[in-house]
Amino acid sequence: MNNRFLYNLLISLLRFWAFLPFGILYFISDGMYLIVYHIVRYRRKTVRDNLRNSFPEKSNRERKKIERKFYRHFCDCIVETIKLLHLTDKGMNKRINVTNANLIDQLAKDGAPIILYLGHYGNWEWTPAVTLHYTHPTLSGQIYRPLHNCTMEQVMLTIRSRFHTLSIPQKSAFRTLLRTGRQTVSYRLRSRPASQQWQPVSLDSFSKPRNSLQHRRRRNRKKNRRSFCLSGNREKEKGILSNDIPPDTTSR
Repeated sequence: MNNRFLYNLLISLLRFWAFLPFGILYFISDGMYLIVYHIVRYRRKTVRDNLRNSFPEKSNRERKKIERKFYRHFCDCIVETIKLLHLTDKGMNKRINVTNANLIDQLAKDGAPIILYLGHYGNWEWTPAVTLHYTHPTLSGQIYRPLHNCTMEQVMLTIRSRFHTLSIPQKSAFRTLLRTGRQTVSYRLRSRPASQQWQPVSLDSFSKPRNSLQHRRRRNRKKNRRSFCLSGNREKEKGILSNDIPPDTTSR
């Protein structure tokens, strides 16, 4: 009962916040940056360790500049995600550019599942808007890691259902893939690191070994799934994202 009250209170406040225009939201984001970075210092040690491992050749000053840009980007992502509670499909289409989305329609005609890999870049909470750019898959889902806080979990599920996509907990992903294997369906998997191309090599992220997308691609091909590496980038203007589906990343 208490969680339900907190959810209703929080979602009401966020819906009110979502009515604000982008200009005001980004102004709030700038204020959040000062609090998150300079006062709370949210995960600053982890960020610095990751940057040091990723860019050992850069000076401390250069890494500090990247660090500040990351936190500004992080705060922008927060207000943009809240904005999803009020943003219309028409407004979303003006802010999400998708290249080669027709490939998904073309390859989905035989009913094979489609998997889109993407990284934590741009704004990954806006990425489900790519479903507005293709029509054939009858079901779209996104695999995610549930939050420990029940109230925030429900809030994020409400936001993530904005484009009528199915949110699939990570531990249930395999069973869901088996259950919907014969349907025309697209799944979005968040992958670290964000890779712009399929690479036939093992990858490291922050000096830690990660499963390569090439390995996943071979596994998907055996299961007759179509795989795409979805690259997302921010444009110079705030609130404008571009997503590209390179033709050479498709596989049978």
